[in-house]
Amino acid sequence: MAMFAALAIVLTSVVQTTATAAPAQAWSATNFNAGRIIDDALFYKGNAMTTSQVKSFLKKRLGRCTIGDSGRKAGKTWGSTKIAKACLRNFTMKTSSRASNSNCKAYRGSKKESAAQIITKVSRACGISPKVLLVMLEKEQSLVTDSWPTVRQFNVAMGYACPDSGPNNSANCNSKYFGFFNQVYWGAWQLKQYRAKPQNYNFQRGATVNVQWHPNASCGTSRVRIQNHATAALYTYTPYRPNQAALRAGWGTGDRCSSYGNRNFYNYWNSWFGSVRSGIKVTGAIKTVHQRNGAAYGGALSPRKTIKKNGGGYEQRFENGVITYSKKLRKAYGVFDDGTTDRWASRYLAAGGAAGSWGFIAGTVASPGHRNLKFQRGTAISNSTVGVRFIPAPVYRAWLAGGGQSTYGWPNATALFPTGTSASQRFQKGTLMVSGGRVQWLTAAETAQWQRAGGHATLGFFTGPSVEVGTRSYRNTERGVLYRTSPGTSVFVPSGAYRSAYSKAGGLGGAWGWPTQNVAKIGAGSRLTFQNGVAVYSKKAGVVFLTKAAYNDWRKKGGYKAKSSLGFPTQSTRVVSDGSYQRYAKHVRFFGPQATVLLKLDPIVRAYLNAGGPRGAWGWPTSGLTQLSKTKSQIRFSGGIATYTKSGGVRFAKAAASRAAQTPPEAPVAPAEDPAEEAPSDTSPDPAEVSAPGAPEAPESLPQDAETPAARRD
Repeated sequence: MAMFAALAIVLTSVVQTTATAAPAQAWSATNFNAGRIIDDALFYKGNAMTTSQVKSFLKKRLGRCTIGDSGRKAGKTWGSTKIAKACLRNFTMKTSSRASNSNCKAYRGSKKESAAQIITKVSRACGISPKVLLVMLEKEQSLVTDSWPTVRQFNVAMGYACPDSGPNNSANCNSKYFGFFNQVYWGAWQLKQYRAKPQNYNFQRGATVNVQWHPNASCGTSRVRIQNHATAALYTYTPYRPNQAALRAGWGTGDRCSSYGNRNFYNYWNSWFGSVRSGIKVTGAIKTVHQRNGAAYGGALSPRKTIKKNGGGYEQRFENGVITYSKKLRKAYGVFDDGTTDRWASRYLAAGGAAGSWGFIAGTVASPGHRNLKFQRGTAISNSTVGVRFIPAPVYRAWLAGGGQSTYGWPNATALFPTGTSASQRFQKGTLMVSGGRVQWLTAAETAQWQRAGGHATLGFFTGPSVEVGTRSYRNTERGVLYRTSPGTSVFVPSGAYRSAYSKAGGLGGAWGWPTQNVAKIGAGSRLTFQNGVAVYSKKAGVVFLTKAAYNDWRKKGGYKAKSSLGFPTQSTRVVSDGSYQRYAKHVRFFGPQATVLLKLDPIVRAYLNAGGPRGAWGWPTSGLTQLSKTKSQIRFSGGIATYTKSGGVRFAKAAASRAAQTPPEAPVAPAEDPAEEAPSDTSPDPAEVSAPGAPEAPESLPQDAETPAARRD
């Protein structure tokens, strides 16, 4: 049907063109407001009634069910249907569970539930008042008051999926949605959908639209400005406006162009539940602002709320807008949605309102080349291209100073605003980043690189321009430096221990080279890979740098794993002309020209290191520790033999003397750092700890750790 949006599931009243019997009343149908049939605060109050209250209400509306009386036996054929098993007041059925979705919370089914239980459970799940559902059930199928309803009435209880597309504008219902539970659940879901996705339907809050008087198009239309979501939902569900003849008739019949669905909704609500207005009070400075343009704001949705954030104040929400009072500003301002483009209030409330990132409203709409509205923490602008977008104060100042829309284009994404002085906003032509007083302009490619490297959560904002170094580049951020090592690869070196150690080592011009892989957790520490080795961090030693050979050797021997005998390295790899060595908490690994040896940090090794290590007269170790007796041990070096006794300490004999036929006097050695330490109890060198000359070296390319990610690819 033409009056429905293409994406809508078509719904309308099954009996909407039929007048109904009149309950007692103390109000007039002529007070029907076509633009505001009922307040949102009443329509969307899902907890308005308890199950017991609904049950009592149904009993009150129907004194006695006559099913079972003579001629009205349950199951008796009645036209094309049958008489139902029970009236609504005592109707029960099995219900199925429904998972939560965008409109309704999860519904847990049951083997047997009453109509009252179904109505209240659906209301709470979907956020539609049970009073709305009761009125809909009555205006669609008279189920609340009918003393002998039919199966057909229960099957199409809410008129869901029953468009007026049958012969002579009759209801054309989809049997897929038959059944009382189906009708109540999907009817409530659809009413909520109209509010959640208004852009999919012809009737929207704030819009002025043509509404037909009757399913017969020849009766014409009228122009209606729809003031709230509830009214939009009712027109989408039943897309006809009662004419004056229908309203003057009260509960009776009007003329040939009269429709009654929305009139009857209004009448039943007033008759059963009282006013269609919420009656929520509006007071003080907020009331003053509301009175200036009450029709634009609509009725109050909730009482005034105290806001503690952003300096404190008050906020009150209305059907079409919101008004705030800031204690800092000592003034109240309001904002409302205006048509389909300037959705000021909707965007503001979606961002958290006065307690959110925009802060309190701080002005009124102005138009210096673009429509804008000031807030406590920035400015929102609106145009037909991007709708309403909030720009944080530091970015807005930079945007204006740089030429505004002509230079950067309009904002086209939600701003990132972590602090009062730092923010980022994407525009049509690129991204503006502001950190303190530093403004950076990023191309789309640079923005994408920043996002892939972790964005603000990892890098913070850029604080300087990109510095080109040949085909590579680097750029400072709030939290470190981002290095672009190739057109498709970037590596981040965070501020703190890693960046400090890298800087002391000479940075890009130092021995470490360019970073090649991001920081990765390894056991109780972490590592950062460079061209020429790996920087390893532990809480005890801080950052130390290992050559590729030392790092690979460490990994092969257990590395950072909890059961490793080595533990984390305690010093950077020491490189000399013909080899290198690596210190750990209790061991030293030597990579010499004749052998690769792992030695415990015992008195001999301590004395050796004090004597200059591989650079000194002892040369490189060529064997592991040999235990000669309980009190004597030795290690062979390329320059001689070092012997330890508990009584004499460490003595070193040069190689020429050690080869003499007679044993020469041993040269005393300076005391070890810890002479009281007992010599290890090993009785022979561990062959696994000594690599003979010619043994294969550790690979020069670093193998991938199982928990080490590769460099981020742009």
